[in-house]
Amino acid sequence: MTRSVRRLSRLASSIAVAVALMAGGCGGVSKQQHDAVAAARIRAAQARAIAQQARLGPAVQEFLAKAAAASSVTYTVVYDQGNGQTTSVFARAPDRRIDVVGASGAGSTDRVIIRGSDTVVCHLNADRWACVSGVESAPGGPFTPDAITQTIGSLVQLSQTYDFTVSQRRMLGLDASCLAAARRAAAAADPTVGDHALICVAPSGVILRVEDSGNPVQATSYRESVPSGAFQLPARPTPAVTSTSTSPAPQP
Repeated sequence: MTRSVRRLSRLASSIAVAVALMAGGCGGVSKQQHDAVAAARIRAAQARAIAQQARLGPAVQEFLAKAAAASSVTYTVVYDQGNGQTTSVFARAPDRRIDVVGASGAGSTDRVIIRGSDTVVCHLNADRWACVSGVESAPGGPFTPDAITQTIGSLVQLSQTYDFTVSQRRMLGLDASCLAAARRAAAAADPTVGDHALICVAPSGVILRVEDSGNPVQATSYRESVPSGAFQLPARPTPAVTSTSTSPAPQP
């Protein structure tokens, strides 16, 4: 992915997206959906505990816990990442799809589709899709639950050099919550953050805006649903080539 996606992964992955499904007693909820909700609740508890250990205030603890729990919400969001690049995220636990337009050149589309435990990576080139299945490590940026877990500690570590505050603002017609990080006067700036950083989330916890030392990343649309067929593959995938493939045994 591009530098802006990597920036999001460091700054925003730890708080990336909010809970919408209720565990237990819901007709038609699959075991995978139930597990996704349970995992989201665990992430929220972990985020709150880490924030408490770092002696961050109650408002910051609540912000991180709510957003860290968001890995089970259903939503579609489109981000403008500048320089002609957009990223669209479609999520309905446990499935997720990430489209990046413009990363591989004007008009290009790179797509990651995660269906349960299976990941397929696709690329659109000259109006033709090509997909590869069996990918063990796909470029999901800040939009996967694993990325949230991996970077939450990094965000909290900034509490040693940055002051955190939480405020409210209107964004896309929603009452968004924003976490601001301001560098302390005697502290050295983190190179990816600069002197000031801002992360805003929807009431659901889905990321709407990120500001740091690079170009701002802004959500241009958001809805709590996914289109029909969002997780269908655009082409029949071919198996990924692995380095563990063995050559035919030599003849005696």
